[in-house]
Amino acid sequence: MTPVPDLTDREKAVLVRLASGMSNQEIAQDMRVGVSTVKTHAHHLFDKLEVRSRTQALLKAWQFGLLNT
Repeated sequence: MTPVPDLTDREKAVLVRLASGMSNQEIAQDMRVGVSTVKTHAHHLFDKLEVRSRTQALLKAWQFGLLNT
């Protein structure tokens, strides 16, 4: 089985907000960062999860148990 990716606190924060259905703009406002910063964290998150979309990221995160904490 593939090991659970080691996500940074910011990547986890973006992941949780993605799971709640927030847009990049909403995430940026909530985290008090720029939209480009959110996109960067999401890009790193997608790379670590080896996915290409939000839907795939959420499914894989759920499979790894990353959304249960």
